[in-house]
Amino acid sequence: RVPRSSGKPRIILIRYVVPLLLESKPFTLALSDREGTRNVYAGTPNPGQVLEFAERAIGESELKIYVDGILSKTIHYKAP
Repeated sequence: RVPRSSGKPRIILIRYVVPLLLESKPFTLALSDREGTRNVYAGTPNPGQVLEFAERAIGESELKIYVDGILSKTIHYKAP
């Protein structure tokens, strides 16, 4: 049986521009893939700051963005 291509590791390029808020708030970016969930960023960025990461992922993946502990956005990455 041929293994599915979605099981191969790949690099996901993540680029997120922090919204222009009235004040800085804590952000957490959590990446989930076949291996589980891990935080790729946790901090209090400046409004307008660009957060960029190259992360390893296996299979279908999603990035959840939390602002002040509240889920703000989910971005899906399809497996190749």
